[in-house]
Amino acid sequence: MWPSNHSDPQPETCISNPNEKGGSLDLAQLPMELRNNLMRSWPSYSGTGNPAIFWQLEWRKHGTCSFNKFNQIKYFYEAFNNWNGMGLYDLLRFEGIVPGASQTAPKTYDKMKFIEAIKRRHFRDEVTVIPQFYCNKGTDLREIRMCIDYNGFEYMNCTGTSTSLVGTCGNQIQWYA
Repeated sequence: MWPSNHSDPQPETCISNPNEKGGSLDLAQLPMELRNNLMRSWPSYSGTGNPAIFWQLEWRKHGTCSFNKFNQIKYFYEAFNNWNGMGLYDLLRFEGIVPGASQTAPKTYDKMKFIEAIKRRHFRDEVTVIPQFYCNKGTDLREIRMCIDYNGFEYMNCTGTSTSLVGTCGNQIQWYA
């Protein structure tokens, strides 16, 4: 969940001093239920190490820019609830879009197949919100980003022109578990 100002530059690391209130994530404040949910919904892309280190990085870089609206617990609950409400994995699986077994056996899909599936299943073809796709090497799917308004409720098209807001995937996307 990355706050946006609808233009560039996008805000990040809004509390730069980790000793300042809200400047670093206090994992002890996150309820166990929430930590368990984050283990499932917000793992580190690399899949290695302690995911709490990844959450601390995300809080420091992005969550601190929400601190005037969401405390740490609310920020992570909102991120989880948005992920859970989207049901992206199930939605894609229902459309026949599933990851390959490994990096050496990825499945390749046309990016438009992802977009059409999301629009059809999540938005019922009623809105024109387009997800952003982020890949390594132009094809290796790393992330599908759906932008949400400042209040955390309404999906919207991602704004801004910085490289962090411009998709990095080509027309063909490889996806593996």
